[in-house]
Amino acid sequence: MTPRSIVLLGLACICLASLPQQAAAKTRTYYISADEIDWKYGDGNKCFDGLGPDGEDVVPKETIDSMQDASTIGGTYKKAQFRRYSANFKSRMERDNTEKHMGFLGALMRVEAGDTIKVVLRNNLPFDINLSPSGGASWASGDEYTMTAGVTPVTKPGEIRSYSWNVPEDAAPVNPDATKGEQSSRLYIYRSTLDVFAHDNAGLIGPIIVTSKGKANADGSTNGIDQDFLSLFQEVLEEKSPFASANEQAIKTYGNEKRVQNGYVYCNNEAVEANKGDNVRWHVASMGSEESMHNFHWHGNTLMADGRRVDQVSLVGGNTATLDLRTDNTGTWMFHCHVNEHFKGGMVGVYTIKGEETQHNMPGAVREKFIAAEMVDWHYDNSTGLNGCSGAALENDEDASVFLGEPDASKSRIGSTYSKAVFKEYTDNTFTEEVERPQEDAYLGLLGPVLRAQVGDTLKVTFKNKLGAGMPPVSMHPHGVAYSKDAEGAPYNDGTTNRRADDAVAPGDTFTYMWHVTEAAGPGPKDPSSKLWMYHSHTDEVRDTYAGLFGGILVYDKDRSKVVDGQLQPNDVERELVFFFSVIDETSSFLAKYNVEQRLPSKSLEKWMEDEVFLESQLKHALNGWMYCNMPKLNLETNTKYRFHIMGLGSEVDLHSPNLLGGVFESSLQGKTDAVAILAGSMMSLDVMFNAEGSFPFSCRVADHVGAGMLVNLDVAKSSSYSDDVPTDSTERTYYIKAEQVEWDYSPNGFKHGCFAQNLKEDSALWLQTGEYSIGSKRQKLRFVEYTDDSFSTQKSAPAYHGILGPLIAAEVNDTIKVVLKNDIEIDGENINFHLGGGFVELGDTDTNKVVAPGETYTYRWMVPASAGPDSSKEQLSSIPYTYASTVKWGPHQTAGLVGLALVTEKGGLKDDGMTPKDVDVVVPFVLQVMDENGTLEPLLHQSITKAGLTSEGQSAAQWIASVPAENAPDWEESNVMHGINGLMYCNWQVSVNHGDKIRMLLAGFGSEEGIHSPRIIGQVLKVMGSPSQSEMIMPAVSRAADIVASNDGQWPALCDIQDHVYAGMIGDAERREC
Repeated sequence: MTPRSIVLLGLACICLASLPQQAAAKTRTYYISADEIDWKYGDGNKCFDGLGPDGEDVVPKETIDSMQDASTIGGTYKKAQFRRYSANFKSRMERDNTEKHMGFLGALMRVEAGDTIKVVLRNNLPFDINLSPSGGASWASGDEYTMTAGVTPVTKPGEIRSYSWNVPEDAAPVNPDATKGEQSSRLYIYRSTLDVFAHDNAGLIGPIIVTSKGKANADGSTNGIDQDFLSLFQEVLEEKSPFASANEQAIKTYGNEKRVQNGYVYCNNEAVEANKGDNVRWHVASMGSEESMHNFHWHGNTLMADGRRVDQVSLVGGNTATLDLRTDNTGTWMFHCHVNEHFKGGMVGVYTIKGEETQHNMPGAVREKFIAAEMVDWHYDNSTGLNGCSGAALENDEDASVFLGEPDASKSRIGSTYSKAVFKEYTDNTFTEEVERPQEDAYLGLLGPVLRAQVGDTLKVTFKNKLGAGMPPVSMHPHGVAYSKDAEGAPYNDGTTNRRADDAVAPGDTFTYMWHVTEAAGPGPKDPSSKLWMYHSHTDEVRDTYAGLFGGILVYDKDRSKVVDGQLQPNDVERELVFFFSVIDETSSFLAKYNVEQRLPSKSLEKWMEDEVFLESQLKHALNGWMYCNMPKLNLETNTKYRFHIMGLGSEVDLHSPNLLGGVFESSLQGKTDAVAILAGSMMSLDVMFNAEGSFPFSCRVADHVGAGMLVNLDVAKSSSYSDDVPTDSTERTYYIKAEQVEWDYSPNGFKHGCFAQNLKEDSALWLQTGEYSIGSKRQKLRFVEYTDDSFSTQKSAPAYHGILGPLIAAEVNDTIKVVLKNDIEIDGENINFHLGGGFVELGDTDTNKVVAPGETYTYRWMVPASAGPDSSKEQLSSIPYTYASTVKWGPHQTAGLVGLALVTEKGGLKDDGMTPKDVDVVVPFVLQVMDENGTLEPLLHQSITKAGLTSEGQSAAQWIASVPAENAPDWEESNVMHGINGLMYCNWQVSVNHGDKIRMLLAGFGSEEGIHSPRIIGQVLKVMGSPSQSEMIMPAVSRAADIVASNDGQWPALCDIQDHVYAGMIGDAERREC
């Protein structure tokens, strides 16, 4: 019998067959009406209004004003909402007290995995809509409507239409183990997908909770859970809503952008309340465009997320998460987004745990610390005057001098030295003798002292504000640990007196914080033996942290830690290191004015704020406060286990991809990888072992951040147990790769309608069509192309769905990878290299940093160590993906196309084809990349302009660019920002698989600050680390393996769920083939 085919097109589409229904499966019917409503985001700032009465504990008005955007508060807007009705729409079903907190979210649907959802949808709106679920839901057999290209049929105004979907059993965890902290339900989203941008902003979004098979009550709720809380963080753009005209006056008066939780700003949310001891499950989601990157942070209590203890979780548009809240600590607590613009813009609410005030009687030690906030002169270049990566003088370095050159008003920069506020440790409460930081900890830089405690201990921190007269009050706010309302260090309306001294400690004043390291502050069942929490000033969170007031707390499992030389240390690692990634915006520090007055006094801060060059120079892309490899040396060794504790704070630009060479990270969340994704507010603890000696870069792989200095070098020496012998069972796998220039078409088949509910042809014209000020889809690019041998005369065939990517490099643990690289690029002086991740061990005289000039050939050899391969004892898939690229010019080379993926399995894990893991049928690279052709190599851009026929006779491409009128310049620049999957746009990517195939998706990203992605395959559940999800968070250099099984009816588009990426072409067509 001929195998039935499944087709993923454009981005992807899958033609799949339905699963049989279990005998116990139910059909759960919901009558949903899409109604117009009048909506108030909030009548005032209920978080901060009324703070700061007269008295010694006053929170200054300047501080209150800086924590809000008062111009956006108020007004009534017309919105759309999915609302639930009784059968046949006889009456609307009012929300009870457990659901009122959901705000403008649509009606909650509950279902058990394996059940069928039937939705009877009525459209009371003046425009077409539909209702489309995520979570792998497939069309139910016998439904009156058929799936076309994964698109739910339209429901027109005034129409009623029924839809039915089967929910697969793997949409929720299978046999979750509560003793390991695993959740028995998952959150998915339903929405109208006819015009995602407009309809999301209108409000047509709702939640579906899918409970594991056998774990649901009769009504679909989750057994053992007292309450479900749901929170959607969203940046609503009212001008993009279909009601923009109706809301014109409100938009004019109260603003377009609304940074909301469930439609509320500044603590205007309905009550989110539970009783002490309740079992509460909190489901969170993010929807929106590139700015919809959120760090959900809970004050007062911690949560469990699949075995990991957290008080924050990071999501981007399209992501969801499900967590269990510990309701130990009573009080009213802040719940907010930690991204600075979002916090200041109103994405702040409160929740309440009711009951008698919690008394913390801790059995362990009282660990007393004396911490002061004081001013220092900070040198981002470590006073070297050099780019420590290249050795060049800062003044002679075009990129580095922008940020770290000598103070120069004519160049609009302060330079490398600033006054900062930092936390320092003292010996006692006289604050006269500072505790000297050991040389081995000098790398900590701006970070305050690392506080350490075991579960059961109490941290007693006596804090003094030594910033001096004229400086603001500040505080110490901890994450993770337990505290009472008088030790939180954060001012907001929480039902307690506003005169709490912990919230704002004035210059010269002292306050003692008592923080309790309860069991709920310690490592979870799947955490390592120690974990990181951060602390920072929260009086004015944005300005205080930019000033430098942040540090780390390390909490240890009592049974897995020891004391060495008077300091706590885990039993299972040799050394712990703490790293802080942030784009420190000196303009937003409370010391901004002071620094200008002291160091650049020719103009006031207000005048300098009008200077774009000055504003750029103030953005310090730093790692622990150091830039351009100027961090003090860390002396590390091979075959030694380290624990890297990583955290970040900041704004929407603070998407970071901490990337390690020479070794890999390992954690229960990420598995093994050489790059992880963090946002402002993120914290994670990962174990690292280096495989070879050398000097290895540790950096953020977001291209702009690397270029702006966010990297350091880690020096690794041989340990006594180190051996670089190649294992006797090693197989050498050879790849002949040539870097060559090609004419690449992002859309070889033109625009293809049908891959998404909305016809995006008009949107696509900017990128795909050649116009007066647009090149179109054909561009001059560079590619890594595989050949059959070292003559480089015969190309090796590659699947068309690999697109622009270089060859997939596959190997097993202990294998040797040999890459013979020829540079055939016809651009004078365009040197390249082949930078392969995974912590592979260089063999012989291989030098990954070796540049290969045009016309030259170089041979690289690496050994694949066991640390780079999967661990069968952990919950991870059988293969691990890594990225490779040319890094001689970080941004331009990756934009040009010199990128690819590698794959590692355990020994014996590959099929005879040498490419496919034995437990899957097909491997599909799925690389999401915004290729900004404005930043590609200049000769390539110029050739693309010329070949498109934009230049006139005798005119160079550079002259043509200079001639683009100012009013056309924005569209010209945007037309060069190409949003592709494997370099293909608007449904031009296709892969065929057979019915029942198990498909391993290799999810990865490259790029810069726009390179934040949320890969999703409609109608499918992604299985990552054994856990189901709607989508994953992918950033530059981050790679994850995810499995799907080709078993659902229909054709399923694959896309990036970031709204503006969809519209710009990062989506695929779905062409059905007979199943």
